[in-house]
Amino acid sequence: MQPKLWNHLPESRTRSIMRGFVITVVILFLAVLCCLSLLMILLQQISDLHRELANVHKQLRVFNKRTRVYVGDSSTQHKKDMEDLLENDSHGQFQISEELTIRNVKSYEFTSLTRKRRDTRHGEKQPSFLQLIPNSERSTIQQGGSTFIPWIVDTERGEALATNSNMISVRKGGFYTVYSQVLYEDNCMAMGHVVRRRKFNVSGNEQRIITLFRCIQNMPNNTASNTCFTAGIVKLEQGDQLELLLPARPNAQISMGRDSTFFGAIQLL
Repeated sequence: MQPKLWNHLPESRTRSIMRGFVITVVILFLAVLCCLSLLMILLQQISDLHRELANVHKQLRVFNKRTRVYVGDSSTQHKKDMEDLLENDSHGQFQISEELTIRNVKSYEFTSLTRKRRDTRHGEKQPSFLQLIPNSERSTIQQGGSTFIPWIVDTERGEALATNSNMISVRKGGFYTVYSQVLYEDNCMAMGHVVRRRKFNVSGNEQRIITLFRCIQNMPNNTASNTCFTAGIVKLEQGDQLELLLPARPNAQISMGRDSTFFGAIQLL
């Protein structure tokens, strides 16, 4: 029946049907072709993503190795890590070499600076100091109406200062900080002391003995106990001597403890 019906269709109608069929087939073919093209593009992108992900993992491994490699380490393990690092990261060899060069330069500069500072410290002039405290096994020294304290060395460093005849002797000229403290335990209205310089070289009308510092302290009426402290910076010459005395106070009562009475000098320049 169908062939007969087909044969009875007009020729124009047949051509129209055939044309529609061909167009449908072509559209389907193009649609399939587009789908295949999109699929290939997606596969290519997935492949690129896998490749980039693998590259990222490789860079992370290289970075982790970099953090474990130290420039200052010359051990065998360090050299092996450096070789593996350069082999595994062929794209970053120049960057690694440049970074290592910068690190080596910085390490060398730091080492040189540290060495220079160390050499400077060794070459610098080490300041001297000397501190005296009372000799508690001896009594105060009375001379010419004044009281002198018998001193012993408490602490010292360097060769610029020394003790001589119960005084501080200056072996190297320069600027010094001279300080003194005395704890008085006397019933007098006022107590005090002076620090004097005995000059080694005297010219013209200069005085040989010069008072550098003077300290005076009022004493309380009820409890006879008061501290007097003085200090200052002076220029001394080689051979000069420093002494501490209590003028016009024969038989003065003072504390002989090291924490209350002391006398010293510190070299500055």
